Amino acid sequence: MNRDALSVIVRRIVVAMALGVALCGPAAAHESPPLGADLFGGIVRDSDVDLVFDYLRESTRAALEGREAPVPDALSSRAEQMAEEVRRRGGVAARVFIEVIERSVRDAMRDGPQAPHLPPSYPSGQRI
Repeated sequence: MNRDALSVIVRRIVVAMALGVALCGPAAAHESPPLGADLFGGIVRDSDVDLVFDYLRESTRAALEGREAPVPDALSSRAEQMAEEVRRRGGVAARVFIEVIERSVRDAMRDGPQAPHLPPSYPSGQRI
């Protein structure tokens, strides 16, 4: 993977993490776990947060100096590892979702169609 593509991936992960942090407060106010907690839980470590914020600080300094900060190898490596884990978990979630839908369709077919409840019919010309 070239450096430009990796830089784009790292930036997307940084944005996603920032959004996650921004949404954590309201989500923490509820007793139920936030949507996707099972899917994404445990992927981001404390050390990942350190890597991202160190990169953000360096990027800010570099931007103020009119240059672009290089993406640290450690951050690039973790971004690739996290992306792979998200792909793996997403694949598992998709397979489970398909199985649940298939089971639901098969159950509905096995139970047979429900006859609609229609009012009684009257011979033609007869008034109700």
